[in-house]
Amino acid sequence: MSVDLLHPDISPAPMANAISAFHASEIRREHLRYDRIISLSDSEFNNTDFASVFDLRAKLFGESARPSDRCRKILGFNGDPEVQALWGQAQYAIIYVRDKQFQTVVGASMFSTMACPPELKEKSGYDATIAADYLFVDTPYQGQGVADRLMTERQACAEKFLASLDQSTPIGRPRTLIFNEFDDPLRLTPAEYKEGTEHCGISPVQRAIVWYNKGYRTFPFAYLEPASDDREQPDRQTTLNVLVAAPSHSIKPEFLDPISTDLIARHLTSHTAICRKVGRDPHSDPSFNQLQERISVCDSHMPIDRRPFLQKIALSIEELLARDLSPTETATPIWQLLGRQNPEEGLEF
Repeated sequence: MSVDLLHPDISPAPMANAISAFHASEIRREHLRYDRIISLSDSEFNNTDFASVFDLRAKLFGESARPSDRCRKILGFNGDPEVQALWGQAQYAIIYVRDKQFQTVVGASMFSTMACPPELKEKSGYDATIAADYLFVDTPYQGQGVADRLMTERQACAEKFLASLDQSTPIGRPRTLIFNEFDDPLRLTPAEYKEGTEHCGISPVQRAIVWYNKGYRTFPFAYLEPASDDREQPDRQTTLNVLVAAPSHSIKPEFLDPISTDLIARHLTSHTAICRKVGRDPHSDPSFNQLQERISVCDSHMPIDRRPFLQKIALSIEELLARDLSPTETATPIWQLLGRQNPEEGLEF
């Protein structure tokens, strides 16, 4: 499954919206209310808003929304002692923003916070990891700081959860590491690349660069998103990324610390078990075991900035897409059509 950010600083794509251009001009920040969902039994739980979050996600991503009953099960794991004993102390949450003036959900962040066990916390220097599964904002509200506010609320929610755990309180604010996934342009087919460009208004290369500008860097191993309980095959089109650099549109030398393999493996195990397998053991999935083997080839991994590579390859992709491609070529990954040995060829891993 492709996980992407409809970025707030890019001009809205020309897609249909429930809110008219007139309404967009009437938007006021004081009308926006930010709420969170961490428990279905919460007295403030709003079933209508819950459903609206998934409706908006489906509209913006052009795909079927995750079934709400599946998400209900995942929310039910929060505080479940049996699940927490198996996969660690974790909390799944949804932060969403509602325009009170027009009575509609206009954005959301869906994520998981996973506390590190004491030995990993000491070894890695991190108190928890966060899986930033989705962050999206309806088109008329992009460019108004909604996504940045959702990220702030996400961090606050994660820190509140960590503070609630029965363990020693970290000195100062807890140190968290945020992971996400987004499409690798070279792994897409020409048809998928064009569809993504038309739907979002910017190309997959540009969307990836947006993430790197935000400070995300890509792990240097061939990533695959393990199969989920509602998808039989793993997704091999995404990269695994981590927020470790300061936001910047310029490319300059960086001095980053490598990330412990144990921390990456723990994060992926907990997240896959709870959110992808909905409580089932991920080790029964060959694709998950294959991913773990790729990670374990060394003790740590240095995330990299792929912007120079993407900027270099972008013209080749555009020239390829301008050709009269056959049906077979349209369904072939771009890296193969460009004659590359693999999607990572040319990267200094």
